[in-house]
Amino acid sequence: SDDDAEASSVSPRLLHFDHSDDSGDAAIVERTWSASSSRTRQKYRDVEAFDTLLKKVEETLGDTVQDVEESRAFRKSAVNNSSQQKTATYGRTFPSFCEKVLVRQVFSSCSTDDVVLDCGHGSGALLHNIAFTTGATAKGIELLSNRFDYSVKLSDALFQQASQSSDTFGNGKVMLRQGRLEDPLHRDFLTADVTRVYCNNFNETFGPRACFSALDDPLDKCMAGLFTQMRKGTEFVTLAPLVGLPPTLNQVNTKRAKSGLSESPSASFYELEVFDIPTGHDYLSFTDQKFMVYKYTKLTDEATFLCCRRGCQASKEPISGFAEKSNGVLIPNAHCPHCGVAFKFLRPQKRHRLEH
Repeated sequence: SDDDAEASSVSPRLLHFDHSDDSGDAAIVERTWSASSSRTRQKYRDVEAFDTLLKKVEETLGDTVQDVEESRAFRKSAVNNSSQQKTATYGRTFPSFCEKVLVRQVFSSCSTDDVVLDCGHGSGALLHNIAFTTGATAKGIELLSNRFDYSVKLSDALFQQASQSSDTFGNGKVMLRQGRLEDPLHRDFLTADVTRVYCNNFNETFGPRACFSALDDPLDKCMAGLFTQMRKGTEFVTLAPLVGLPPTLNQVNTKRAKSGLSESPSASFYELEVFDIPTGHDYLSFTDQKFMVYKYTKLTDEATFLCCRRGCQASKEPISGFAEKSNGVLIPNAHCPHCGVAFKFLRPQKRHRLEH
């Protein structure tokens, strides 16, 4: 694995990101692991085999991932001292959710051709599950140092144990980074080659109550800004809606038709599907009640949309679906600069019910 880079001196509580004193990647804390042997013609561990590998690692480390993730120190919020956040703490996504929902039913594919990103990767368990069972490259970003440090420890142990295994199984590359996902320094890492994204933002844990100050944009909005920069075909899966996006392709074209405008494949840059998870599941540590999974699919490389108002210049000329703030943070844009209309996101029409 790579040596640790020097930690950034930038406080995570600052609204602005000052990297003027950084040289190259000096502000980036990142670790990378990959299989020592060629991935050609290798098969990947099934879920049961990975569970066996993980149990051996847990015995070596002396604690189970579940014990660590449920500990008080690990669950503590990034901004527990903030008056705006009282309950947005760490919640576990169980391996069953990764296997039965993400990989099998929600993602259209998850293989060696994919790069999977976990926004707020916590212990890193979900990413390693994906990397070791599908062969996909797995990326993660985590703000809190104690969670990041544990994910590094877990990854070191998993790759070491895998290298000593008599099985000829392969595994995907794993890249873990510490930092704020809205920091422009990490934008390429989070968007350039990513094809699949997962974020556990359940119950507004990435919403306003997770902000460090009233001046910050909610992380749900910042993630929407990152989504606008991702490539065509990227699938972004969340447990709560992204904030600030313009309407979907179907929604814009429906509005255009009502205004007497022709439908256009350039009317918007994404589509949304919602999956209903029924009560009685074993997917999340914090609830066994029904919940929804949101899947945003990027339809074009460029993030643009058309206005729905007849006679507006932007009904024919695309509008940028994002804006960059003075501090470099990307946010989505749903406002027409020509006629002044701010388009509201409508209730999604594509819904699916998933069985256990």
